[in-house]
Amino acid sequence: MACRVANPSTEAFTQQTVLLTGATGLVGSQIMARLLSRGHHVIVLVRPTRQECVRSRIERALQPLEHTHLLPRPEILTGDLSLDSLGLTHEQVVDLAQQNIHVIHCAGSIRFRQDASTGEPYATNVDGTRRVLDLAQQIKPQSFHFVSTAYVQNRSQQNVREVLVDSDEHARNDYERSKIQAERLVAQVEHLDRVVIHRPSIVVGDSLTGNTPTFHGFYAPLQVAVQYAQRFGFDAEAGRAFLQHLGLSPSDWKNFVPVDWVAECILDTVLARTAPAENANSSPQILHWTNPTPTPSSQILEVINRVIDAKFQPTAAANQSDNSADFREMLSVYDSYFQCDPLFDRQQASGQCPQLRCPELSTEVLHRLAQWAVENNFGWPTKQVEWPEFPQLENLFGGFPRISSGGHGVVVGSLELRLLGPGAPPPVLFGYSAGRWSQLTQGCGALEPAIRITTSVGSFVHAVANRESVRDFEAQGQWLTEVHSGSNPRQMLNKWFGQLQL
Repeated sequence: MACRVANPSTEAFTQQTVLLTGATGLVGSQIMARLLSRGHHVIVLVRPTRQECVRSRIERALQPLEHTHLLPRPEILTGDLSLDSLGLTHEQVVDLAQQNIHVIHCAGSIRFRQDASTGEPYATNVDGTRRVLDLAQQIKPQSFHFVSTAYVQNRSQQNVREVLVDSDEHARNDYERSKIQAERLVAQVEHLDRVVIHRPSIVVGDSLTGNTPTFHGFYAPLQVAVQYAQRFGFDAEAGRAFLQHLGLSPSDWKNFVPVDWVAECILDTVLARTAPAENANSSPQILHWTNPTPTPSSQILEVINRVIDAKFQPTAAANQSDNSADFREMLSVYDSYFQCDPLFDRQQASGQCPQLRCPELSTEVLHRLAQWAVENNFGWPTKQVEWPEFPQLENLFGGFPRISSGGHGVVVGSLELRLLGPGAPPPVLFGYSAGRWSQLTQGCGALEPAIRITTSVGSFVHAVANRESVRDFEAQGQWLTEVHSGSNPRQMLNKWFGQLQL
């Protein structure tokens, strides 16, 4: 089967290394996919759960995003924000310090009320951020990026500015308070070259596909409305009562932003060569990723009604007074969230990414988002994620001696093998020295490959198992070879292929 390979861009020729937390979340998974598709070296810090190993969690995050082309897999570090050094070994920390790295801290808890037993959201958002900053102090990244929220500011202001918050007194829930405290930690950090705080508003799913791995914010009232309709019916009168229970009037608005745009803006900021001149001497840089055209409450209700009308037979709702207590209980956790939003100053964000305009969240786009959530039952039950195993890969690379950082001598050529799709290992880097290829392991992420081979993991295993040449697979469009530099690349490539243990 032919493999669809993402078109290489000029950006991929200057490979960057990024350490990412929160890679399985809504924003983090989109950032991870975009970095991987453009040829960057991605290291993700992932915590196993009782139900899933770290590899399964990454496959679950990436597989739904392969709707247009297959993706490589990142390098996975098993870690935990509740542990010192994030649970990493001394050797792993040293390895990170040897790489010219960017840090994107996306991981966070979105609990609105504090959990007395776990300490969330403060355990992750405050203490976890402190530990990530401690690691950053050790590895000295090129830049440090913290994903916060636009709702840390006092929303009674008419125009919320892109500035630090002095106090958490105006916070309306524990989530906002924890993010304010985390921002202050980030602002106080020293000896980091560039620090950026990203503040998205309410992030919704992908504007093109509707896909989302989480169902909060926009999806919370939608899910409650679906549950309400299942129990009591849902008609025009119920819709009006619905807005009232949310604390919204038809003329109010909420600020929704699609995750594809937010991820692209953050990624563009991370990969920028320098900070804007007006922020060059200030730390941190604060960017509001908010929608210049907020969504009216009446539009939210219209979308909810359309989705429910399509899912259920028209039914007159039961007496509102009989059910209002149940309805209020369902929505009470979001009391502080669903209030009319302020206007957000976007001057610094617009100056950072003037070419990236927020997509219009029309009724059709919002309906696509809502319909995707309903069709997927808001992610319940959790679907089993599967991927093929390729144990033969370890044998195939047996002909390449493994050399760690500092042990590869003078490398006169380098090759990166980027295998794509479920079951693929992270990109593998090889160095050519003294007439033979070696597999480079730790501390070599910053080495720019002279040759890059990109193909699906299945095609690669099939090719070497059947002794098919690189040229044959290139001719079939299943094998993409990029040559960036070096002498006699075809001869070096043939030697590399010859060292594979067929």
